[in-house]
Amino acid sequence: MIGTGIKTDRIVNRLGDENVANGWAESDTTGWAGSGVTVARQTNFNDVATSIKGTASATSGQLRQLSMTGSMANGVKYRNYVRVYIPSANTTLDGIRFRYANNYQWATDVLTPTADTWTDYQVDFTSADASDRLYIYMYDGESVSTITVGDIFYVTAISIRERQ
Repeated sequence: MIGTGIKTDRIVNRLGDENVANGWAESDTTGWAGSGVTVARQTNFNDVATSIKGTASATSGQLRQLSMTGSMANGVKYRNYVRVYIPSANTTLDGIRFRYANNYQWATDVLTPTADTWTDYQVDFTSADASDRLYIYMYDGESVSTITVGDIFYVTAISIRERQ
């Protein structure tokens, strides 16, 4: 299930413990890594105090992703919230796609948020393996292999909690 415009503060109390460390990039980018993406902490961007900035750095290949470094429990149902911002100044990057399983099981189709606007997403999924974690891929339309080096996106308010 995917939804947009979710108010996370009304739903969090019905969910389990937080599985994401540093989902707001409160002090640094600890808990986050990039593959073909440079990961940095951004402060005071477009009315958000702190966020994670992903900048495409790979010149070829399909791995342009931001990922959490922790993992989830096998067979557990989770609810993920994330707020995404994609600037209109990008050359090719205009969408994202969520993946949770290490065997490339996609949790969503390609999502194309409105450019220059923070967009909230909610995605429900079931972890298929104890090494599963959140991956956020950069997309150009339906392609992961044509992202221009230097294109950026921002994420904040990242939360993954066990569903009751």
